[in-house]
Amino acid sequence: MSRSDLKVSRRVLHRVLTVFCLLFLTSGCAFGTRYATLGYEPLSTTPAQSARHVTLSVAPLKDQRARPAVVGHVLNTWGMKTAKVVAKNDVAAWVREALVDELRRAGFTVVEDSANPLSVSGAIVNIDCESYFTYEGTASLSVQLKRNGTVLLDHVYTGEESEGLNWAATARSYAHVLESALRSAVLQIVHDIERVLAEHPS
Repeated sequence: MSRSDLKVSRRVLHRVLTVFCLLFLTSGCAFGTRYATLGYEPLSTTPAQSARHVTLSVAPLKDQRARPAVVGHVLNTWGMKTAKVVAKNDVAAWVREALVDELRRAGFTVVEDSANPLSVSGAIVNIDCESYFTYEGTASLSVQLKRNGTVLLDHVYTGEESEGLNWAATARSYAHVLESALRSAVLQIVHDIERVLAEHPS
């Protein structure tokens, strides 16, 4: 092999290696299960509103997802799922705590007593975050509000969040995006509960 041919071969090899490295980096380290601790903080730092003198019971939410612990996936450069994102904590409890927190901040008294006249129940339809070049998170919840067994509200709420560039597909980033998506869904729920109770005060 001549020197010119050798130089060409080296250039080709260098380009191939460069492309491979870029694909590896942009895939966000696509392999290996991520274990995310899901948290929730209210968006507003202002104190909760004064009591509305309205008591709601909030039942534990049912989880309708096939794999309750899985909350997302890592996608490689070609958009294929290569790794799971698994929640370290209980997803249904995380969702309920977020809903209870926002209801209390809106001034409601929240109890677990199933005999309470006003009750909120529901189910988790979808909690999912995928990362390709950005993080795309979704939280979908089916919620019912009843007064003495009569349905006042029955709706599916969806919160979505898209954030940042995915460089490493970290568990912390997944948790942050899912928190934002859940907050969006929960705030919609609280808004509708306030609206419905204002329309049906008794």
